[in-house]
Amino acid sequence: MNCVATLNMPNNYVVMEQEEMMYIDGGWSGEVFKDNILGLYANCRQASFALRAGGIGVGTIYQMAKMTAPYIIAKFGITLSTTATIIGGVVAGLITAAGISAAVYYLGNHSVFG
Repeated sequence: MNCVATLNMPNNYVVMEQEEMMYIDGGWSGEVFKDNILGLYANCRQASFALRAGGIGVGTIYQMAKMTAPYIIAKFGITLSTTATIIGGVVAGLITAAGISAAVYYLGNHSVFG
């Protein structure tokens, strides 16, 4: 049995040339994260100091645009969490690790300084 049907699309549809299962809008973006970190770096003296203390300069921020969120958290979160653990103990280290994870995901999903 052969079945032939015509697919009728709405008048204002747009053909999108993207691969299947690719996020078109939304989701974590390295470019959004980079723009937010650059905005923090330029507009907040305390954030700029904290980023520099963690070894994150302007060159590193531009490289972050090409990194994934888990990679950024692993690469920079461990250093900052270890420092917090030494200064404030295990609880401070755990809170810092959770805060870094939440901040990376938030700043990659929301354009704060854009």
